[in-house]
Amino acid sequence: MTFEAALRTELMTITSLNNKVFPMRAPEGTEAPYLIYTTTLGDYDKSLEGWHKSKGSRPALWIMRPIPSWMERCLTLKPLRC
Repeated sequence: MTFEAALRTELMTITSLNNKVFPMRAPEGTEAPYLIYTTTLGDYDKSLEGWHKSKGSRPALWIMRPIPSWMERCLTLKPLRC
């Protein structure tokens, strides 16, 4: 199993996301909450013995969620005038 497949398998276990886990981008119109993930191609590991077949990858996760009601109220307030 690749790193990306294992990552996706683990992320799909988060029940509050309702199976809305997407690589790179979500389909247009997807309602929050959902998660977007990316991974690097990875760099081969190196030790004193030389380069290895194993790689190190870095994932990036973005969790999109609805705007909280208190923030919604702040966004609708008019700016103060001095």
